[in-house]
Amino acid sequence: MKNTRILLVVKEDTARNVYVEILGKIGVVFDVVTSFTDASSMARNIPYNGLLVDILALVRVDQNEKNIAHECMNFYPSTRIKWDARHKTIHLLMFSLSSHFEAESALRIFIAERCKPFAARSLRVFNRKNINLNLLLSLDCHCSDEKAAKTFLLDLSQGGCFLHTVQPLDNGQEVWLRCLELSDPTPIKAVVCWQLKWGLKQQISGIGVKFESLSEIQGKEIKKILGR
Repeated sequence: MKNTRILLVVKEDTARNVYVEILGKIGVVFDVVTSFTDASSMARNIPYNGLLVDILALVRVDQNEKNIAHECMNFYPSTRIKWDARHKTIHLLMFSLSSHFEAESALRIFIAERCKPFAARSLRVFNRKNINLNLLLSLDCHCSDEKAAKTFLLDLSQGGCFLHTVQPLDNGQEVWLRCLELSDPTPIKAVVCWQLKWGLKQQISGIGVKFESLSEIQGKEIKKILGR
C-alpha cells in the first residue's frame, strides 16, 4: 500500500508510538501531526487518501479546532482510534481489538477498502477567519425573506463558510445564502460539505459549505473582510 498516504492525528506519545509501529508493519506511507490545525496545514500541501484520528486529539479543543476537525474528517475517509494504556489494547470504531495483530488487520481493511480507492487530494487552500456575519439561509434559489431562515456565520474563507443552523441537511445538498453585510444582495449558491448536529456537547450546530457562485463584487468584499 505504498501508493496510499495516511495522515495520523495524535497527541499522546505512547499512543503515537503504538500507531506508528502498526502503520509501519502495514507498509503504508503516513505523516503524523499533533493537532487538527497542523493537519489542515499539512493537507493543504500534501494529497492524502485517508485520515486516522486518535480520540484524545478531539478532547478539550476550542470551537475553531473542532470545526477544522470535522472538516478534515468529512473531507477524507477517516476513522477514530484509541489506545487503552491500562489494558494495552486498541479500540477502532465499534470494535474492541485485544492485540496488535487484530488492530493491524482492522487498519489494513480500513486502508484497503476505504482509503486506497479514494483518490489522494489536498484540502482547500483558503485561509479561514473567525467572524460573525448575518445570513439568510434557504433551499430556494431566490432566498426570499419569507422563505429564508435567519442565522449567522462563525467563520469565513474565500471558498466557503461555517454557519449556524439546526435544520437537517444532507452533505452535497444545495443551499442559498444572502449575507446582509455584503452590498450585492444576489443569493449565493453553496453546497453542504459537512455538518455538526444539534445536541452535541459544547458545540455550535451548523454546516460547513462551499461557495458555488460568487459575484465579482461579493468576491472582492469577502477578500476585504478577510483582510486580503
